[in-house]
Amino acid sequence: MSSGTQSWYNNLLEEFSKRRFNKKVSLIYRFRKPTLSVARGKNLLLYLGRTIGLDMEDIETEYCFYIEANEALSPGEMAVLQWLLCETFEPENFSSESFLNVSPENVVSGTGVARNNAAKIFEVGPRMNFTTAWSTNAVSVCHACGVTKIIRVERSRRYKLVFASRSSVSMRNAIGETEKDFLKVVHDKMTECPYPERLQTFETGV
Repeated sequence: MSSGTQSWYNNLLEEFSKRRFNKKVSLIYRFRKPTLSVARGKNLLLYLGRTIGLDMEDIETEYCFYIEANEALSPGEMAVLQWLLCETFEPENFSSESFLNVSPENVVSGTGVARNNAAKIFEVGPRMNFTTAWSTNAVSVCHACGVTKIIRVERSRRYKLVFASRSSVSMRNAIGETEKDFLKVVHDKMTECPYPERLQTFETGV
């Protein structure tokens, strides 16, 4: 092995060691709504009612951005990151907290859905065993804007299905029967998967 090749190989091993063993900060979460326009949301609502038989009153959507950095971001870097992810003149549609959360006191016991106008939240996103092209582009843009601490950015889609009011038993049955059918409609099983809960790390194997 030539000296030049050996040097390149050593640098590669060093970089891999840093990425593999260095402690990273916790994932940063940001949310932006909606993922669907009003027209597309209504079309999806009609399609689900016609094909799956879901008795729904509304569907709400948002993106969840999962952001990994190799150290904590400064306030200035965070402001740049927010500006990049916001992509809109409607800053009220961008937040550090989910727009879809259901308060715990309103959840029907044993169903995971809310009382009255019952709601169920589903989340789908890229499988974590590879970095998406979208993430590669997003990281490149961040670095070009001076936020070089960013390692990876992935984006999931979250759906809040608002159902007609039902009893807890009928709602449990309805969710159980239609969950798989709904997920088939809204994600590509080859490259995406459901997220049963918020990701804590990209090293989850999903």
